[in-house]
Amino acid sequence: MGNKALNAGAGLGKEGIMMKLIEIKEIEALSIAEKMCVTSHSDEEKFVTHDRLKNIEEELKDTAYKCVNTEEGNNNVIFKMYAKKPIGEIEGRILLVSSHADCLQRGKVFEKEMPGHPERMLGIFDNAITNAACVYLMKHCDIPENVVFAFTGDEENKQNGAKEVCKYLNKKFPPVRLKSLVLMPHQLHKVSEKSE
Repeated sequence: MGNKALNAGAGLGKEGIMMKLIEIKEIEALSIAEKMCVTSHSDEEKFVTHDRLKNIEEELKDTAYKCVNTEEGNNNVIFKMYAKKPIGEIEGRILLVSSHADCLQRGKVFEKEMPGHPERMLGIFDNAITNAACVYLMKHCDIPENVVFAFTGDEENKQNGAKEVCKYLNKKFPPVRLKSLVLMPHQLHKVSEKSE
């Protein structure tokens, strides 16, 4: 895709080529978002529909990221964790990026853009956007090996996906506690800690 962008930008100068490359990245990000906007239901123990998990796995198949908590293709779990190497081989601290991958909607969940306003997206996303952002980062950014990503279920009820992630990590590292960073524009500095 990059060569097509450069050819399409021929004669546009350096700024024109950069704009074409940005446009291609935006199209790919939109494509990933669309693939994440499928139904994905879980109960308190496992995902019961697997479309989103399958799409995540498909998007990551040619990257350094592999599922580390279950074999490829097994979606009968409450979370899937991706890392560049097995968790036990990561030295030092890890940084966990967790994004719930279950959703409540049952029907169509994505519309590309609002008619007359292409900068606005239509649809019910129920966290598909953060799933897409994580996948995009794993595909396109040079992320350190100690950063791992988890896609969890049971977000609405007992948060068993997040709890199982902690249990999994506690087998490999000292006790892991759930922390959530509050990212409100006017309160970026606040951190709340939830303990069990």
